Amino acid sequence: RRRLARRQGRLAPRGRLFRAATRRGHPRSRRRTCILCPPPCPDPTPLTGRRRGLVSRAINAPSSPLPLPLLDRFAKIVGEAHALRDAEAIAPFLIEPRARFHGATPLVLRPGSVAEVAAILALANETRTAIVPQSGNTGVVGGQIPSSRGDEIVVSLARLNRVRSVDAESNAMIVDAGVILADAQSAADRAGRLFPLSLASE
Repeated sequence: RRRLARRQGRLAPRGRLFRAATRRGHPRSRRRTCILCPPPCPDPTPLTGRRRGLVSRAINAPSSPLPLPLLDRFAKIVGEAHALRDAEAIAPFLIEPRARFHGATPLVLRPGSVAEVAAILALANETRTAIVPQSGNTGVVGGQIPSSRGDEIVVSLARLNRVRSVDAESNAMIVDAGVILADAQSAADRAGRLFPLSLASE
């Protein structure tokens, strides 16, 4: 299968793509691109073996931390009491339940209103700062964990935990992003309705 795939041009010979890319830039002789070339550079080669290792090292390469004045601007939006900087206070936000993914961040923001979330995102867009939203931190695929570079800010939605309304007639409810499943189920039950979503992490 591998020989057939190479013959059809879907796979590069092992090692050749990376040697060519690292020694003399993009291999002009091939109508194929690689992850080591400047973007845009789509490459259909599967992320396996050495290629996977290169991608991993590129993603986790160290970079300069976010400047302190910028962190202060973010912290001012939610107030210092809800801007976590202490290593011990931040630690629970940097690991998921199975302890398979670990991250780093200089700041965890805990907004208490939609307006504060909007202000955080406006500043992040202005300064090109990466934001990682996190709610219950119960996911097991690592999407809620910041990278190990330490140049992303975690925005915890735990304080946005209000059930805004329950409409029994239309079987609908409006809740904040940080409402846990157990609270949503209780609100529906009080209205004589069933919230039909149940997970182990509720």
